[in-house]
Amino acid sequence: MVLEPLAKPDIIKIIKQAAKADKLDAKRLPAKSIDLLAELSGGDARIALGNLELATQLAKGAITSEVVETAANDACPVTIKPVTTTTT
Repeated sequence: MVLEPLAKPDIIKIIKQAAKADKLDAKRLPAKSIDLLAELSGGDARIALGNLELATQLAKGAITSEVVETAANDACPVTIKPVTTTTT
């Protein structure tokens, strides 16, 4: 079974539903931040919702684009250790 990425409008709808359930209004979660959450999700609603949850925890006020980027970077760090093999 292969899961196909969701379209950006579908991700935005899911984020808005979650924001409504968490009582996040447009002042706390601006449209620009919703758009960025959707963009950074790569079509995966789980990533979008995880990033939203982390951004909500990090933000002291409004969930700005900068907070969203920080949340996304914290959730998925770029550092990858190379795999080494040893032959005997």
